[in-house]
Amino acid sequence: MPGASIYNREACDLADEKGGGKTASQFGNMAEYTVGTGPFMMKDWVLNDHIYLETFKDYWKGASKLDGVLFTVITDNETRNMLFESGQLDEFDLDSAREKINYYVNSTDWKENVIIGNRVGTYYYSINESIEPFNNVLVRKAVQRAIDRQSILDAMYASAGVVANGIFAPGMIGWNENLPKIEYNLEEAKAMLAEAGYPNGFEMTICQTTDSPTTLSINEIVQSQLAEIGITVKIEQMDSATWYDVRRTGALPMYMTSWSADFNDPDNFIYTFFSSKNTVTRSFNYGNQDAIARIEAARYMVDPDARVKEYQDLEKIVIQDDAAWIPLFHLQHVWVFSDRINGYTPHWAGWSGTCYWSVSIDPQ
Repeated sequence: MPGASIYNREACDLADEKGGGKTASQFGNMAEYTVGTGPFMMKDWVLNDHIYLETFKDYWKGASKLDGVLFTVITDNETRNMLFESGQLDEFDLDSAREKINYYVNSTDWKENVIIGNRVGTYYYSINESIEPFNNVLVRKAVQRAIDRQSILDAMYASAGVVANGIFAPGMIGWNENLPKIEYNLEEAKAMLAEAGYPNGFEMTICQTTDSPTTLSINEIVQSQLAEIGITVKIEQMDSATWYDVRRTGALPMYMTSWSADFNDPDNFIYTFFSSKNTVTRSFNYGNQDAIARIEAARYMVDPDARVKEYQDLEKIVIQDDAAWIPLFHLQHVWVFSDRINGYTPHWAGWSGTCYWSVSIDPQ
């Protein structure tokens, strides 16, 4: 992971000195003070046009078979599609052109050139248990069952992923493929609301930042779906600074976002949201103190099998029994490569542009 990358100590010290100390380091801000140890070197960069990385011949694992990698900046997906199909691009990363996924996956000409990897992350809705009626577990479970997550995945992400039933994602240590399914069931959701004392539904708010049209589209779908069980949803938009400030206090209403792995350990998911400190700053306000104590203790377990079992047990308690958040889906990352490219291996976490050292090009 980038956080565990090896850097040149002398260059880092010089970058710190240039900035006036570690907290103002120029590493990552000024090219001449940003020195890594990877298989490629920055050779040329023209803002909003291209970046060219040249192969580093003295890389410790041996030089790449490539001369280098040229990234071109093309914002229009139709243009990218045309350039790829005409042979002017070797890689088309479909993560930001998901409307093209079905075409390439089903194309007789291209389907053998498609590579799919797990994006080790989870899209979800938060639930703030300090805001009524979400202090009632039946209400939380009803909302879980009233959202048709597969339809959102199909409409917004070309079905490239799987519906989530927990917090851990495929590819994550501790992912439980046998976790019970949270089924979309409007009648069951209505019965739960009635049992909770809300037979006619209630009013609620979903918050988001103003700069995310995709989030707005998903929120509008959910707004329509929840109306079917009598829940009236208001979508409130605010600038990012305000959104984070309110969330930090524990007062932000429900919101939709995603979390991707920083490192491959279940602690990175469940502790991040449901430890005693983080559950407030992320506006969950989760109330099961026994589960919180177990989450905080699990990070000190050293028996790997016992540790995975504990995290899987906690996942079921927090996400399913307590319905402390609404899992949506785990996305897949899809690429298509030209015929001449060999050896691209997706990063385990599904990130873009991290694995070119192993790539080779067929001779012309």
